[in-house]
Amino acid sequence: MFWKKKTTEKKPMFSYEEACRRESARVSPLPDQPLEMKLGELTASVLNISAGGFACRCPGQAVESGSYDVTLGLPGSKVAVSGQARIVKVDDRQICHGRFQNLTGEMTDAIHQYALEVQKEELRRKKAAAAVQD
Repeated sequence: MFWKKKTTEKKPMFSYEEACRRESARVSPLPDQPLEMKLGELTASVLNISAGGFACRCPGQAVESGSYDVTLGLPGSKVAVSGQARIVKVDDRQICHGRFQNLTGEMTDAIHQYALEVQKEELRRKKAAAAVQD
């Protein structure tokens, strides 16, 4: 019979490579509160967003990598996000991946606040669903 040697070396439960860490929390808009943004002359449905960047879909519209003017209204915020965004990649499913550029501190804070509110609402909904099941 063969036994595996027990190792006393403790491995971390999670490990992160420095290049993979996000600077900001990324959230998807709530299903009943879709988020749209103007990307140049195009209207895009936001799939996820953080203070650093976003993923969006522009159905039936040709989007190429490059810089665009961006305008975005966040639910519950009096601050409109407007400035520049750089589309880094458009994948094979026609999803645009972009990064915000030159946002003011107030705009960045508004996106952080939006992400926090979405996370809180998701937790409320999960708790309510768990209470209904009990």
